[in-house]
Amino acid sequence: GVGTTLDPSISGSDALVGQLLGRPGTLPPVYWSLSVRMHRMRRLVGSATETRVRFEEGQLVLLHAGARGVIGRITMWKNKIAKIALSEPVCLEPDERIAVSSRDSDQWRLCGWCEFRDGEVTVPGASPSNQEQQVLSSSTQPELPAYDALLERFADKSRTARALLLQQEKLRVGAPQIDVHARRVVWTNFAQSCEALSRPTEHVMAYVLAELACDGTVANGQLTLRGKFREKHFRRILKRYSAEYVQCKQCSGPDTSMAKTNGMWRVSCSSCGSERTAKRIERVFRAVSRQQRRAARASQ
Repeated sequence: GVGTTLDPSISGSDALVGQLLGRPGTLPPVYWSLSVRMHRMRRLVGSATETRVRFEEGQLVLLHAGARGVIGRITMWKNKIAKIALSEPVCLEPDERIAVSSRDSDQWRLCGWCEFRDGEVTVPGASPSNQEQQVLSSSTQPELPAYDALLERFADKSRTARALLLQQEKLRVGAPQIDVHARRVVWTNFAQSCEALSRPTEHVMAYVLAELACDGTVANGQLTLRGKFREKHFRRILKRYSAEYVQCKQCSGPDTSMAKTNGMWRVSCSSCGSERTAKRIERVFRAVSRQQRRAARASQ
């Protein structure tokens, strides 16, 4: 490295990358505008398509002079001779070769090289001509919308999104109809509830059994559970199930579908197009009585 007495604010954040250091009067001239001879490649380096390289007046190019990269605009192009107005001054040797890159989508890609012929020398401390300032400002600093216009755009988008959210149909599931017996409970409209949720009967039953930690069977559209439960328990289960497996996490809409892919349930929203993996149903611990253990051994 080279030790200097420069203030750290000048050399910090790689601010001196590409700068030349030398005794006064020994460095080449500094140019704001270049006259070069262009050499094109057959296509852009790294481009996915066979895009031919073309140069024309008004085109933006990125010049790599040594370790310094400078953006310029072609102000004149004729017979492979181009005049380029630069956004920042560069220090060049006579007949120096410079790499040239052009825009491809949102990336700079190498498209050729040029030979430095002549240029407009700037006096130390001076700025480029007014014409070049106008060209460079339009190329390097695109005009941005005003702050008030951005706020108004955000407010319009918020109002539109809220109106669409209010127009969405709410999920309506009928109240569970429960028949309570001595040691079992029958959910009589279980099939209708699954149809309102647009979810498979097996998936809903697995969630109910895991939440209530009991055994159950489905027959004729009715779910029979072993145990003593009330209607409020099934209401809470339906609410939690719809929040986790029916409603969209992005737009909160109920217009979703669920399909099994590679052993995992995927929830897709028809309104906003988002997709997510549904949470796996975890079974809780259930105690087994002595009689149940004996019955299980006897059946083996």
